[in-house]
Amino acid sequence: MRQRVYPLLGFRAGFEELAKIGDAILNLSYSLALSRAAGRVTGRKVPNAVLAEAVQLAGLRAHARRGTRHSLGDFAESLVAEAVLLGRLSIEECVDVLERAMRREVSEAEAFAALLRRSWEAVRGGQVPL
Repeated sequence: MRQRVYPLLGFRAGFEELAKIGDAILNLSYSLALSRAAGRVTGRKVPNAVLAEAVQLAGLRAHARRGTRHSLGDFAESLVAEAVLLGRLSIEECVDVLERAMRREVSEAEAFAALLRRSWEAVRGGQVPL
């Protein structure tokens, strides 16, 4: 992922910076989706193991740098952050995608895989290549 200027930031950011922002976006989106589904406020962090599995399920493994849980988690976080910071995906959409998946009672990894596919489409302008 090359560095580019993101309007919401006002400066250049690369992979590592995007992963930091993406971590916060995913934790917020996850907590809001869980709160909506449960009907009460809850806060949770997304484990890297869930994000790593989601990258695999979304068919994005070949696009990640390395295969460790941590690096796959960073890839997922940076992809979602890029979509949000480019204005192509909102926090509300992130929450909606996760909540819809949770209501279908799929695994957490499958819910995040749906969000990663949506983020890929927003950033790359098309479906995940198989």
